[in-house]
Parts: sequence; C-alpha cells; structure tokens
Amino acid sequence: ELNVALVSNDGGFLDLTKCKFESNKAAVIIANVMSAKLAMYGATHFVDNDDMIGPVFLDSTSTLLFHEKTTGENNIGENNVVRCEGIFLEQPGFDCLNEPETCDGSCCQWGDTSCDFAREDPTAPAPMPGAASPSRGSQQPASNSSGGCGASCKTFAVLLPIIGVGAIVSSIIYLRRSRNRYDDDDGISEDDETSMQRQSGESGFS
Repeated sequence: ELNVALVSNDGGFLDLTKCKFESNKAAVIIANVMSAKLAMYGATHFVDNDDMIGPVFLDSTSTLLFHEKTTGENNIGENNVVRCEGIFLEQPGFDCLNEPETCDGSCCQWGDTSCDFAREDPTAPAPMPGAASPSRGSQQPASNSSGGCGASCKTFAVLLPIIGVGAIVSSIIYLRRSRNRYDDDDGISEDDETSMQRQSGESGFS
C-alpha cells in the first residue's frame, strides 16, 4: 500500500503508452504536480485500482496534453472522496493531495477529449500571446521613470509565452508521431505473420 502515488510526475513530461495499471492502492495512481505535462495513448488501461482522488490526478498547475485510446474501469475505492472514474483535474486554490477532504475540481471521463490541451491540430498557428486589447478613456502619457519596463523587458515578456507554447506544441507533435509509429509497427507485425503463414502453407503442398 502506498500513501500518496504509484507514479509521481513532479514538473516533468510523462508519456504513457500501452501501459496497464491494475489492483494498486494509493491516494492516486498517477500524480502530476508542479506544472507537469501528461500524455496517454496506445491502449493504456486502468482497472481495479483503489484510490482516493481518481486513478489519474493533475494539480491546478499541470496540463493534460491528450489521452487517446485510454480506458479504465472499477477504479473508485471505498475511501474515494471525489468519486472520479477517470482523470481528476484540481481547481486552483485547493491542495487535494494534502487535504483530500476539502478537495474540489472536475472529473474527466475516459475518452472525453474536451479535457485535452491538444483538442485541435497542434500544427495550427497559435494565437499571439500578449496581444494588446482596446482601452477605454484618454491615453495617459508614458512614464520615463527608470523603474518602468524598457524595450528589452517588454520583448522578453512577449517572447517567453511564445517559447512556452512552442515547446508544448513540439512535444505534442512528437508524441503523436510516436503514437503513429507504434500503430504502424503493429500493422507491419500482422502483415509479417500473415506472410509467414502463407509461405508455410505453400511449402506444405510442394
């Protein structure tokens, strides 16, 4: 029996494919905290796990990139306080792992792509962060005090979010290509097996 989590992703990038988590007991089976990123695909499955906050947990700072072909059943334990059979997304302002009794958030059921960060084509152009919005009232003269944000400061403030979004998009593209490669490998293996069976049959008749 584990007190907190079977797998703890602390600010990292967790990529799960073709995994099976069965008959584990912990507060959560997969915990993602401290701005962690999570992607699950390739028939990853959760079954008969006894947990308190759902088999998969993301705190308010972490991101579910996508979960495709991920399923689960019978993962709500006797002491489960959120009654979530799926992926639990913590609301900001709560500390579910340390205070599960007062935990609040939303439960994403298996296959619900509305919870995924990458709901659309990750290669599509992203909106420009920090775009200026129309202001109301008269404009105020710019301050020339040394305590203001100069040109280099403003440039950094604009580029930093763009770099962050670019890193996430690149990760999603890489994961989707990896998933496609796994699918192609499975198809090739099936073709090889069929070819071997045909060759075996032909040699039997000769």
